[in-house]
Amino acid sequence: MTQKQNLVSIDGIYYDIVIPTDGIKRSFSIADTENSGRLLNGKMIRDLVGTYYNYTIQFETKYMSAEEYDDLYTKLSAPVEYHTLTVPYGQESLTFQAYVTSGNDSIKTVVNGIRKWHGLSVNFIAEKPERTPLTG
Repeated sequence: MTQKQNLVSIDGIYYDIVIPTDGIKRSFSIADTENSGRLLNGKMIRDLVGTYYNYTIQFETKYMSAEEYDDLYTKLSAPVEYHTLTVPYGQESLTFQAYVTSGNDSIKTVVNGIRKWHGLSVNFIAEKPERTPLTG
């Protein structure tokens, strides 16, 4: 089952995309500085940097033209430092700077010489922690 919704914005643009069920996956990582480590007695000492929220998003683009899809793919695969990403977070939205680490898709059909790609899955990693020990 898929739902057509404006859930994801990249660089301020909401794309006319379908996100399949389970098509938005979020994860978090809590990072430590190099001052963290285990003592000789086995106790872990942590010097926390903060919590990063990262997303893997699968775009099903059946409502996009081949040109619109190619533009999206080109934008996401561009060697740029960051994109401004707006994604669902709980019952609200979260907007932050993220970089793309990888993506993949597959060709579905070729009709009249037009290649239809689908299942574009992209990994977005937060530029900086969303939460720190100071901000909670």
